[in-house]
Amino acid sequence: MKREVTTFQYNILKRELLYLEEIGELSPNQAESFLQHYFINDHQSRPQKQSVRLNFIQIITMIGSILIGLGVLSFVASNWSAMSTMEKFSLLLVTLFIAYAAAWLLEEKKPVTSRALYYIGAFMYGAEIFYIGQMFHLGGNIGTAFMAWAIGIIPLAFYLKDKVLYGAGYGLFYLSIQLNFMTPASGDPSLWMLIILPLLFVAVRYTGDFSQYLIIANFFLLYQFVELKVMIDDTFHWFWIPPILLGLFALSKFVFPKEPYLVVVNFFLLYQFAEFTLFLNGIDNVYFALLFGTLTVFLIIIGHKFMKKSVILFIINVILSIQFIFLILIHLNIDVLFFYFFISFLVGIVFTHFTIEGYKEAMKWIGYLFQLVSGIVLTIPIVYDGLPEGPVWMFFGLAYIVYGVYLVYKNKLFGVLIVSILIFRFYVDLSLVFMNKSIAFLIGGILLLCLGFWFEKTRRGDGKYEQKKSTK
Repeated sequence: MKREVTTFQYNILKRELLYLEEIGELSPNQAESFLQHYFINDHQSRPQKQSVRLNFIQIITMIGSILIGLGVLSFVASNWSAMSTMEKFSLLLVTLFIAYAAAWLLEEKKPVTSRALYYIGAFMYGAEIFYIGQMFHLGGNIGTAFMAWAIGIIPLAFYLKDKVLYGAGYGLFYLSIQLNFMTPASGDPSLWMLIILPLLFVAVRYTGDFSQYLIIANFFLLYQFVELKVMIDDTFHWFWIPPILLGLFALSKFVFPKEPYLVVVNFFLLYQFAEFTLFLNGIDNVYFALLFGTLTVFLIIIGHKFMKKSVILFIINVILSIQFIFLILIHLNIDVLFFYFFISFLVGIVFTHFTIEGYKEAMKWIGYLFQLVSGIVLTIPIVYDGLPEGPVWMFFGLAYIVYGVYLVYKNKLFGVLIVSILIFRFYVDLSLVFMNKSIAFLIGGILLLCLGFWFEKTRRGDGKYEQKKSTK
């Protein structure tokens, strides 16, 4: 039975056995006999066609081959109009043949140079496709040309086991699918993708080292198709989306369990469905609003129980919950902005001071963000339109400043931010009416520096209160 080894191990073994044969420790041809007891596990039929490691020399030759290819194209382009149709065709064909023939002849003696010539040949092959299409006025689209180019490169990549050609070939192949079927001239994804995508997932099992990257590319096409055809396009009714999402979750769970990013993408699509289909329709239709609320509760349970208290899902679920409250207010015909921002403010206050185990940091930062943004908005008079007239916005602002001072008293840096922003907000609102803008901003800057100095002394314990406290 032959022993399975990697290409790297095989090369070391071969080099050492040949050395022992050279110094006389092994008889002639005995090294080759020993090597017959091993086989390479990456399906390379000929060891000499192993992958050349990407090093500095190969990078230089790759760049050189691209420059040579561009030089040939530049020469052809500059003399193109002076040639006959047959001369043009012959020149391109001969250039391609010379590059591939020279590369094949130099495979054993000059492997790096051989690879460079293969790259030139692959480059010229693509140029031929575009030039011949232009020469004979064949028409067609650029996606078809990319497909033909990929079909010419991928077999060469398999023959050479070359990662550069693999990447170029697969990249052109997926680009052609994108242009021909996903975003064609009509702008509507083709239903042919329902046949193409399963075939791509089956074929990816035979692509060796590149399978992981191609799986990601396949899923990119799949999710893009779902978004364009189902989420955005009105061709499919919204009730198609739940079974499609269930199928995607089942696919990630049972077929690709080692791809955790798929679960995240599935939830992203699920939240898109909740926003685009249920929330937007729920503004006008109470039934969609109830479905939105039911889905929100369902997602909260999933995130807490089955996703092991996922912080990301918790944050999104909080946003959905607030949106559901807004939908309730809309259907109660409450159109005063104050109530919407005040609810967000209350959520921020509650999350800042009362946290749940497992979500403490997330709730704290959500609380900071919600209360600060909503609190500043609630100091704008226009938000209170529809309520009895009065300087309610000013009273709220003063109360929020007192709250910020209380946080400073508790040695909370967030209180410094609240007080500074609100004082600057009221200062700008009043000062620009009575004085020059430059003077107003200059005084405002000095005021903020003084506030910062005072807060810093207070937090370090240099204030009077801290001194009194330390003497007790």
